[in-house]
Amino acid sequence: MLQSLRIKNLAVIEDIEIEFSKGFSVFTGETGAGKSIIIDALGLLVGERTDTDLIRTGAEQMSVEGVFETGGDKEILQLLKDSGIETDGDRIVIKRELKSDGHSRGLVNGCFATTRLLKNLGFYLIEIHGQHQHQRLLDNANHLLVLDGFAGADGLRTEVAALYDSMEQARKQLDAIRQDERMKAQKIDILNFQIRELEEARLEPGEEEKLEQEKQILANAEFLFRNASEAYNSLYEEETNILSRLDQVRKNLSRISDIDPSFASDFESTETMVYSLKDLAMKLQHFSERAAPDASRLEHVESRLDMIKRLKKKYGSSIAEMLVFLAGAKKELEELTTSEEKEAELESRINEIRIEYVRRAIELRKIRQDITPKLIQDVEQQLSMLAMDRTKFSINFQPVQTDSSFILNDMEFKPGPSGIDEIEFFIAPNVGEELRPLSKIASGGELSRFMLALESVFKEKSAGRTLIFDEVDAGIGGRVAEIVGKKLRLLAFNNQIICVTHLPQVAASAAEHFFINKSVRFNRTYTVVRKLTHEEKINEIARMLGGIKITDTTLQQAKEFLEKF
Repeated sequence: MLQSLRIKNLAVIEDIEIEFSKGFSVFTGETGAGKSIIIDALGLLVGERTDTDLIRTGAEQMSVEGVFETGGDKEILQLLKDSGIETDGDRIVIKRELKSDGHSRGLVNGCFATTRLLKNLGFYLIEIHGQHQHQRLLDNANHLLVLDGFAGADGLRTEVAALYDSMEQARKQLDAIRQDERMKAQKIDILNFQIRELEEARLEPGEEEKLEQEKQILANAEFLFRNASEAYNSLYEEETNILSRLDQVRKNLSRISDIDPSFASDFESTETMVYSLKDLAMKLQHFSERAAPDASRLEHVESRLDMIKRLKKKYGSSIAEMLVFLAGAKKELEELTTSEEKEAELESRINEIRIEYVRRAIELRKIRQDITPKLIQDVEQQLSMLAMDRTKFSINFQPVQTDSSFILNDMEFKPGPSGIDEIEFFIAPNVGEELRPLSKIASGGELSRFMLALESVFKEKSAGRTLIFDEVDAGIGGRVAEIVGKKLRLLAFNNQIICVTHLPQVAASAAEHFFINKSVRFNRTYTVVRKLTHEEKINEIARMLGGIKITDTTLQQAKEFLEKF
């Protein structure tokens, strides 16, 4: 629901703010006062194209801001979430700005929004019916939505769409498997070579680091051997080696500490040192044995490292990455070598889904075709009460236009997410004319009334929308105008209705009445919008009935109009 609308520097409007309520609201005023500007402003909020000609003369920029209550609509909330826009409860604020240099931007809750997002939001928030406005009825893709909604087949339509999606996903998998056999054979040969090369290498995690360390030792073996041997001999082998002399010191300290306990700690330290040096001597002995020059081992280590370096250029920057590559290659090879089995499984699955899809799609088609005469009858009946009594309406069924098709039970089907057929609304507004597509021949007023007829047919199913009607009263008057007013008021029980009208009968049926007035001050034109009191509403309806001069007769007639509603 639209809660408020703020317009600044748009055409003859300098700055106005309008607060809306639920139910039925009308805008009236003299011709040229700016009623259409309100519709244009709402159109801008839902993604209509901007034009610098809309900016008020002398202003640097114009802006339109609308505050909407979403009613917790899940589709709207998901749309905002997918766009990264946070919401504050059920309230969203949409703003459109245009500068004189042509730069424009859209904002939703203070976040930048694309025109596409505004249009998508507009699909759920507001529906404009009138000349020059975007309308769902002009898009053939929405005709099936109308028919399915009238038939109560939305659930079945969703099932058909889900089956179609499953079938398409399986078909894409099958197409991926059915790649060129020669390319597949080449890929298998390449994978076999890569797997064999990596497996024969027998790579182990951390191996390269260990080999580099061993290479460092082997390359300096003579130097290491000499130093380790000298150190070992100094500690253990020489006649006056360090360990024997230190052991004598330990014995001496032991004797001293027996008499003078103050040397006990020194004795313990020396004893620990003796054991540590013995361990070091043993380590040096083992190291010198291992560090003995071994040219063949060094050659093997270097050869192994060269092989790892060569493989790294092809399969990864480390052994860990190469092992991951090996696992992936094995998996890919398995998928290629088992593709025939998977191909058969997918073919069987696609066929099963296809059979169920066709069964449900045919069921959906039958429901659509069975309900079509009822929808045509109801719409024509509603149109006859809206001064379009000779209008003929039909629904043209067409096959789905897709690149894929299949034959089942000797019938060709072209599947689509909405089923196996498409429809288009055709009308003939005038006697003697042939039926033609609605989008090509209907005028703004006729479209508004046609939509009003549809909304009247759907009045029990529609709820919570904001419907804007402009020119719905074009070419009608008297009794028909009264019927239009009643229908709009009836729709307003479940929806918010905003209507620009020239008819007193329609204005009298509204719960809220806004008067648009244009005046000139200091050689500038200003348009203002004012919500009328009950007495002011009587005067405005009287003006609409009798022109500039309001008489007792027109006042009485205005009161009678209001009493009817």
